[in-house]
Amino acid sequence: MGSFRGRIEAETARSALISRGIESRLVGDDGGGTGFPLSLEHQGMEVHVAPGDLGLARQLLDLDE
Repeated sequence: MGSFRGRIEAETARSALISRGIESRLVGDDGGGTGFPLSLEHQGMEVHVAPGDLGLARQLLDLDE
């Protein structure tokens, strides 16, 4: 659905979706958020939603198609 720069940004987006009743999950390789938080490395995270929720999720998070 959408990619985010880090876990905090992705968790915030996921929380917004969950509060609107849209189930989602995080996908990424950041060691479960255990990395040094001020790391300069790009640790992208993705938020995945069901195909039927994709349009509404993008609209709620103001993401481009």
